[in-house]
Amino acid sequence: MVEHDSIIQPGRAGTLTPVVNISKMHGGRFKKTITVISNAENEPNLRLSMSAEIKPVIDISSNYIRLSVKEGEQHGAELTLKTEKPDLKIVDVAFESRGGGGPAWQSDLPVYLGHSIQAKKKPDKNGYYAYTLSLSAQSSLDETRHGDFVISTNHPDKREIRLRGMIDVPKQ
Repeated sequence: MVEHDSIIQPGRAGTLTPVVNISKMHGGRFKKTITVISNAENEPNLRLSMSAEIKPVIDISSNYIRLSVKEGEQHGAELTLKTEKPDLKIVDVAFESRGGGGPAWQSDLPVYLGHSIQAKKKPDKNGYYAYTLSLSAQSSLDETRHGDFVISTNHPDKREIRLRGMIDVPKQ
């Protein structure tokens, strides 16, 4: 979308303000082109290009988590988190079941999540510190649950990370 002055008199200046929705974009470079159509005789169609780099507050290696739970065993998942914050901490990790179709009593069953985080001591060439977040689940569930993993951090600009996922209970 581009906000613009609709009528610009000959010899005068006008303003074009490109608006880019980056909510669905991941970190990295992107390029957009705008075509300005006018009644100018020398150049009625003018193409303008812009490029930028999106630097995420916390870059996450995966947007889906799958934890597998067998009776008496813990199986984990690992995520890589990258951020410019040199002392990222994970305050808490929780699992929120999605309703819909399952018995109501299932939402009352506890899901115990364990987590640990390890950091690389030095940042990469872009100034990002890499952290490995290890997750594990131990539960009294007897059926697979789908929902959201909610990761609480100490980052002032990203206090919460929500990732879809499942806690898988394999049939024996």
